[in-house]
Amino acid sequence: MRTPSRNQAGLELLMEYYNQLFYLDQRFFPPHRNLGVHFHWYDSLTGVPSCQRALAFEKGSVLFNIGALYTQIGARQERSTAAGIDRAIDAFQRAAGAFNYLKENFSNAPSLDMSGASLCMLVRLMVAQVQECVFERVTLTTQDTHFTSQLRLAQEAARVSDVYLLVQQTMLQPLMKDYVPFSWASMVQVKSEHFRALSHHYAAAALCDHALSAEEEEKDEAEKDFLEFYVGAPAGPQLSQVLQDAEERRKLGAFQLSGPNTEKSFLLS
Repeated sequence: MRTPSRNQAGLELLMEYYNQLFYLDQRFFPPHRNLGVHFHWYDSLTGVPSCQRALAFEKGSVLFNIGALYTQIGARQERSTAAGIDRAIDAFQRAAGAFNYLKENFSNAPSLDMSGASLCMLVRLMVAQVQECVFERVTLTTQDTHFTSQLRLAQEAARVSDVYLLVQQTMLQPLMKDYVPFSWASMVQVKSEHFRALSHHYAAAALCDHALSAEEEEKDEAEKDFLEFYVGAPAGPQLSQVLQDAEERRKLGAFQLSGPNTEKSFLLS
């Protein structure tokens, strides 16, 4: 099999080969026989060679490369446009699907990159990149700076932070800690902290930059929108009173900007 290019043509080549392996497995590799054919692959992160005589190893390795190719295609998309973001989301979702299928259907991996722990980490990493793309699309399509719009941006940023934090925790597991490249682990941690900061920034912007009218309907709508982002409401005046009082909103916004470890700061989820 020739080396696949990093585009749709390369994916089609890998898929064609994978389909051929499926039919070979059905016709020439019965479960009770071993034909002695050796399949050689190299770990995607360490380069350590692996060899097995099972055709399942060849199929699993090809499927892993299909997922890896989707990640490269997703990363190469121009994400300054909605169409480019959608293409990136599609590629990362397909990569997650390939890795998750391997995790659920492939066992006895001779290399660490195809172990259950590694595949779980890769699935979560793909999901995190999808969530980041969703945030970028919301940012791109949000043209106004209305109170509700800023809160939605805060929520989306917090979601990205949460999924990257989950990836980071997965990378710190005993089997993965010394295997995942330091640059990967560092970038995931930076992204988690970055988007957590963005969530507090947008929440503060909603509080400090937008005054509400005295109309009861708008007050109720704003309070309802704001409560959707609370994990725990702070002690003190009722939220409706805080949102109506410019000075109280400014104080609550300042707590957001001071960081999530501040006692009176609320968390977005």
